[in-house]
Parts: sequence; C-alpha cells; structure tokens
Amino acid sequence: MADIALRFDRDMLVLSSPIRGALDKLGIDTERNFELTLLLEPEVIEEAYQVQAISGAQCLVAPTATLLQARLARQSMEQSLEALIESALHMVQAQRPQHLLVELGSCGLPLDPSSRFSLREYSDQYVRVARLYREHDIDGYLLSGFESLETLKCAVIGLRKVSSLPIFAELDIDDEGCLWDGKISLSEVCDDLAANEVSVIGVRTALGSEKIAELLAEIKSSCGLPLLVELLVKDVDPKNPHPTPDNPYANADTMIEAADRLREAGAQFLRAGGEAPLAYTGALVAACFGQRVTGTSGQGFSGEKDDSEEEEDQAPSVYASMDEAQLSELGRQLRERIDAALAFRGAMDNESDRAKGTDANES
Repeated sequence: MADIALRFDRDMLVLSSPIRGALDKLGIDTERNFELTLLLEPEVIEEAYQVQAISGAQCLVAPTATLLQARLARQSMEQSLEALIESALHMVQAQRPQHLLVELGSCGLPLDPSSRFSLREYSDQYVRVARLYREHDIDGYLLSGFESLETLKCAVIGLRKVSSLPIFAELDIDDEGCLWDGKISLSEVCDDLAANEVSVIGVRTALGSEKIAELLAEIKSSCGLPLLVELLVKDVDPKNPHPTPDNPYANADTMIEAADRLREAGAQFLRAGGEAPLAYTGALVAACFGQRVTGTSGQGFSGEKDDSEEEEDQAPSVYASMDEAQLSELGRQLRERIDAALAFRGAMDNESDRAKGTDANES
C-alpha cells in the first residue's frame, strides 16, 4: 500500500501548485518548449520545485501532465518519453517530499466511445506510461484536464491494468457550476469513477468556497471517497487585492478562509491552481497545519478497519502526540518557510521584470 493511502480520511494535505505559470513569467514558452526544457535544461525547472518545497506542501506534483506518447509525437519527441519521465521525477524526488504524485492529462487522441479500437488505443497510452512509472517510487497518479467522462475513464482503466497505486481524478467545474457543459450530472460521474477504482475524487474550479462546499456535499452523497479541491486563481493584482464574485481568490488570505470552509465540507486535499503565486500554497499549508479531515471515519485506503485502527482514530491527527514546545517549533518553521517563499517570489518577479525590460530594449 502506498504511504499516502495510509493518510486517507485522516490529515489535511496540500498539493504543490502547477509550475508552468511561474516558468512562463521567466520567459519560457511552456506551451511549445516545456518538454525540450525538461530534457535539455532541467535545472531551470528544478529551481521552481525548490521553491515549491519551501512552501511546505506535503504532496509535490511532478510536471508530467503532457508526458504521453501521443502528445510527444506532435513534437517528434516520443522516443524521449522515458528520459523525460526520469528527468521529471529526479528533480522532484531531490526535494525529498513527503509524497510524490504523477500528473497525467489527456493524451489528445480523438476518441470514439462506440469504437472498441478507439477506446483501446486511448487507454493504451496510459498503460505504456504506467509501466514506466512502475520502476519509480511514486505515491499515486493525479488525472486532470480531461474533456469527457469517456476519456477520463480510459485513462483510469489503462492505469489500473498495470498499477494499484491511488488514482486522484479531478473534474473541471465551470463558473456556472456545470461539469463538461452540463451533459452529465456530478453524481453520475462519481458513481462511474468509483466503480472503476478511482481512489480520490477532485474538483478543479474558480467558484467560491461556499459553492464548492455544495458540490462536495453532492459528491459525498454519491460516494464515500476522499475529496480533493483545486482552487483556480484567475488574477492576482497587488493594486486590487480585494476578492469579488468573479475573482474570489484575489489574495493569499482568501486561501485560509476557503481552506477552513472546505475542511468543514469534507475536503482532505487542497491545491492552489490557475495564476496562484507560491504564497497561496503557503497559506493553504498554514491553514491545514495539524488539521484532520471533518466528517470521516478514518478508514484509510483499504476500507476495512481493525481494532488497532479504531484506537488510532481516537487521536485527532499525527500532531496530537506533540507537546506544546514541539508544536511551537513546527509553527516557527512553517512561518519561516512562508516568509522565505514570499521573498523568493519577489525576487522571481523582479527577475521577470528585468527580463521583460531587456527584451523591450533589444526590440
């Protein structure tokens, strides 16, 4: 059993933010050159993960969403798949995270749900990468950015042919609260994914935390799986830091309020996405520090609980055994991490501004 599975329905955990936005601000065209940078200049991306480690996120997510054979074939890099995976995992493992998740997105192949050949071709993309990841020490898979239930299910089925590691499946919810243009209900999707052995159900959305709590209630009524929420930050403007209905996460403080509300709604895993700066992840870590998931039985991944587990459940979290001095020291370390993250973020912004100024002068 993977280590992270032992913490299901127990401690609140934070996932690291996507790094592509930070790299874009440094002048890297991640849409066109991310894989090439990962292969030829991995130290550039590794620096971004060193900053992620400073934030204190317990789960680092590897930059592997596009590392699928069909996606790489568009750049004639499909022969480099194994080398790219090695590079991506090495840089994340070097940060010594508590948990390492591999992110996988859509492979981009057209899918005809009525064709067995098309379904098998799509699923085989994930069978291939799962065989490569089997040689590495990872905690699970994070599936995100899929266009439909059919494509997501194909990915899950492909992974399950090879791996028994936990699978986190994220569902994109639009600003109207709809999933995939409202073509299918959230409860139907959750039932289907649970039947295909998904381990964690997640939502990725820019909605406010109150509306997200309503979505989590619907998911909980459908299945009893652990819950993940990725909060999409639309815009961060220091000159206008006040949250609005259209941009509820306009500053890092909003993460703390959202984390409290989502914990009460039953979420266990939180992630700051979209345009979120590093400070947002630090705020989530601070808000979740020492917190236990609300309204769960603490059964963990297996779904079965023996007498020893019942005794363990009586403790509110792994932090409950610490004395006041230990908790105070952990709090101090956490504050230092957040302060360092904010300072590093400022330095990165200054470097980005200087690069833009240089480019402007050259032009």
